[in-house]
Amino acid sequence: MCRQSSIRLFLAVVFACAIVPLHAQVAMNVSIQPSSGIAGVTNVNAIGSGFPVDHGAITPANVTLSLSSSCGGPSMATAPGLSVTAVTGTQRRVSFTIPQNLVAGNYFVTLQGTTSDGSSFSSNPNSCSELNVTHTDASTHGSCAAKGPLAVSAPPSGGPVNVFAPNGCWNCTKTGIEAVTIEGARFHTTIATPAAVNSCASNPTTGKTVCVANNNDIYVINGTSLSKTLQSASDGYPGECKNCGVAINPVNNQAVISIGLDFNKHFPARTGLQVLDLNTDTLSNFFPTRNAVAELSIDSLRGFVLSTGGDNNYSLLSLSADGSLKEFGNVIPPAQELGTATDDCSTGIALAANETNANLLLADLTQATFTPGTPGQWSAPQQSFTFQDGFAGTGVAVAQGNSHLAILIPEFVNGGQFTVIQLPEESGIGTPSLVDYVAANIPGFSGTADPHAISAYTSPNDGKAYGVMVSGAPATAVARVDLACVLALPRIAGHHAVAGSALSCIQIFDTGNGPSAPPTITFNPRTNATSGLLFQDRVTATDVNTFSLRFRLDAAPDGMEINSATGDLQWIPSRSQAGPQNV
Repeated sequence: MCRQSSIRLFLAVVFACAIVPLHAQVAMNVSIQPSSGIAGVTNVNAIGSGFPVDHGAITPANVTLSLSSSCGGPSMATAPGLSVTAVTGTQRRVSFTIPQNLVAGNYFVTLQGTTSDGSSFSSNPNSCSELNVTHTDASTHGSCAAKGPLAVSAPPSGGPVNVFAPNGCWNCTKTGIEAVTIEGARFHTTIATPAAVNSCASNPTTGKTVCVANNNDIYVINGTSLSKTLQSASDGYPGECKNCGVAINPVNNQAVISIGLDFNKHFPARTGLQVLDLNTDTLSNFFPTRNAVAELSIDSLRGFVLSTGGDNNYSLLSLSADGSLKEFGNVIPPAQELGTATDDCSTGIALAANETNANLLLADLTQATFTPGTPGQWSAPQQSFTFQDGFAGTGVAVAQGNSHLAILIPEFVNGGQFTVIQLPEESGIGTPSLVDYVAANIPGFSGTADPHAISAYTSPNDGKAYGVMVSGAPATAVARVDLACVLALPRIAGHHAVAGSALSCIQIFDTGNGPSAPPTITFNPRTNATSGLLFQDRVTATDVNTFSLRFRLDAAPDGMEINSATGDLQWIPSRSQAGPQNV
C-alpha cells in the first residue's frame, strides 16, 4: 500500500520601507531675534516651521542663509548657520552672524539646506524674516572692542597687540603705565604719569588709549606716547578715586569716564559720567548719576554704558546725541556687592561678577524692558549662576567675537586663579545660563586690587580668544591665556577644575616692575650616562619676581630634551656621543 505525501511551501515576502528624500518648504517667522544688529559682529536667530525633521539631522554646516533687499529678490550676501536648535514640532531656530559686507539698512532673510539623509529644504518664496542692519564698521569687532580696566589694543587688520597695564589701583600711589606687546615683536616701555593711574581703555582702530588717574588727571596716549593731559570735572571722592573708570566706544571714537561728585553740591548724586571726544580731545560737561557708577563697559550696538557701583544695582546708562542722559537701574536681590559689569556684545548677554559669593549674574539685554523714571528701571530674563567648589570671581571680561568665551578672576587672591567661561551663542529666548566653565591657576602670580585688572580680546592675527590678567599691583607680569585651550584641558573627575597645569595654554610677559635678580636654578646633575639607555634628570628653579618659569636648553648634546614646564630632562645617548657633553 502506498501513501502519498504532500509538502507545502510557504514563501515569505519581506517588504523594506525606505524613506525617500524629499524637498520641504519652510515658512519663516517675520521677526528675527534680535531684530537688529551690526554687520560682521552681531549673531541673530532666524526661526521657521516646516523643516523635514523626520529625514535625518539638520546641522549648521548644511544650512545657508541669504539676505536680500526685497523678499524673493537676488541675494546680496550669504551666511553659514552657527547652530540649529529645536523649538517645537517642525520649528527650528538657526543662528548666524550678520555678513560683514552689508551696508546699514533693512534686509530680508531666507534659508536653504539639506538633512543627513539627503532631503532638501528652502524658504517659501514669499516667506522672509526681516532684519535691520544698524551699523557697519571697518574694524569688524570695532563696536565690540576689548573692555576692562586693563586696556588691550588689538588692531582689526592685524599686527602687534599691546596691553596698557596701570601701575596703580584705587587708593594706590604707584605712578606710570606699562605698555607691553603680547603679540608681535617683544616690546616694553613705561609711560610716565604725574599721578597714579587706575584704569585704561583703548580704541584699537585709531591706536588711541585713555587712562584715568585717582585725581582729576585724564591721560590721552597715542601709540605708546603720552600726548595730552586733561582735567575731569570731578569735585569729590565717592571712595578711593576721583576718576574711577573709563571705557571707549570705538564706533563714535568717544571715551566715557566715571567721576566722583561732591554729595553736598550735587545731591542726590555722588558720581557722574563725562564724555571725551577723541576726535578733538575735548571733554563734555558732566552728567550726574542717581545710581553709583565706577568701573565701566560700553555696548556700542545697544547704545548703553554698563556699570555697577559697588552695591547690588546694575546700571544701564544711555547718552543721547542731544546730550541728555537716560539712566536705568536693576537691583539684584539679595543685598550684595557686584563687581565688573560687561556683556557679550554679539549676543547681548550681560554679566556682573558678585564680590561677596561665587555667583555670576547673567541677563539677556535683547529681551530687556525699560520703565522711565529718575532713574528708570530695567529688567530682563536673568539668573545668578553659582560656581561649583566655591570659586568666587569679582572681575570678568568677554573676548568679543564669535567664540563667546570669557574669563573671570578674584581679587586679592594669590596663585593666579582664573575661570574660563563658555557663554551661550544665542539670545532672545529664555533665561541665559553658562554652557561650561573650568577653573585653573598660574603658579607664582599675585593677587590684584580694585579695579579689576582683567581684559579679553579676539586676536586679529590668529583668530583665537584670549584672556589677559596681571600679577600684583603694580603689575610685575602680564599673562595671556588661550581660553579655548584651557577649556579643552583634562579636568579633575566630577569637578570644573583643570587636572594639573594650564601653563601650556599661557604666555607670561615681563612688565619691568619685578626685581632685576635672575631666577635661582637648582641642579645637581647626574654625571654618567650609558649609550642606548634612557638618561633622566630634573632642573628646578625659583624666582623672586613671582613669574612662572619656563625651561630651555641653550646648549645640549643631540637628542637631549627638556620639558619647558617641569624642567625634566630626557636623553638616550648613542655610542658616537661617548665622552664629555656640555649642557
